[in-house]
Amino acid sequence: MSICVPYEQIFLHILPEVLKPDLIVGGCTLAAVMYEERARRAGVGIMYLLGHRKRYPRRHPEWNCYPNPDPEFYHVVNTWRGLFIDWTVRQFDPSARVPFVATAAEMRRLWRVISKTDPTD
Repeated sequence: MSICVPYEQIFLHILPEVLKPDLIVGGCTLAAVMYEERARRAGVGIMYLLGHRKRYPRRHPEWNCYPNPDPEFYHVVNTWRGLFIDWTVRQFDPSARVPFVATAAEMRRLWRVISKTDPTD
C-alpha cells in the first residue's frame, strides 16, 4: 500500500538506517518508539506483533537462526488511523518499500498475534 504517513520524510532524515537492512536488523523497537515520540500528536501508536506466518527467503542473514516462518518471532511496528507502519521491513525483504504500510487484515495474515501490549511479557 502506498500512502504518505505523518512526518515520513522527516523521520527518514532522522533515522536513515531504516533504509539499510544491515543497519536496522533488530532495530524495530527503536524505530517504532522514535517515530511514535515524534508523531504522537498525529495519533501514531505502537503495536506488538508475534509469530510471523510468511516465509522471507530474502531476509537478512542474521535472522537465519530463526525458523522461517517463526511462531515466536517478535516485531514492533507503529499504527496510525487503522493502518500498520513498519519502518524496519527491509530486514525481512531488502527491496521492500519503507515504510511498509498495511491494513489490519493484511497484518493478521502475516502475524499470529497483534497486541497493544508486549505479548512476550
